[in-house]
Amino acid sequence: MLRRSIFTTLVSLLLAAGLMTAAPTARADVPYDNSIGIIKVPNQVRKGNCAKYRLRWDFNPPSDEWTVIGRIRTPKGFSIVSQFWDSNSPNNLGREKGRLRIQLCGSSVKPGRYKVEMQMVYSVGRNTYTVNRRPTYFRLLRHR
Repeated sequence: MLRRSIFTTLVSLLLAAGLMTAAPTARADVPYDNSIGIIKVPNQVRKGNCAKYRLRWDFNPPSDEWTVIGRIRTPKGFSIVSQFWDSNSPNNLGREKGRLRIQLCGSSVKPGRYKVEMQMVYSVGRNTYTVNRRPTYFRLLRHR
């Protein structure tokens, strides 16, 4: 019994020390640059449990080779949808400007303030750069 207690205490201390010395997440050290463009979702009325909502984008990539990752987070911070754009995409998602409808489903889609995160990865020569844009926000409003 004493061995088990010492062992679990030692493992707990080692795990705690490992977590304290772990490298920060990749997103924490990526700078903000709002000049790369924007993903904008207007305030809209919540349409039900599973519905499509308007979204528009306007990117200003520093090179011809780029990828954009957009993520929408609930008011509680949970990611509920991600969207990818790529300069090599043969459809509308390869354009620098456009509109689409995104589908939000599930019990997490409630009235409130949602966060839109945007990250751009682009290449210049053999170098690859990753830049975040400051988040934008939109509201899903209750039915009237």
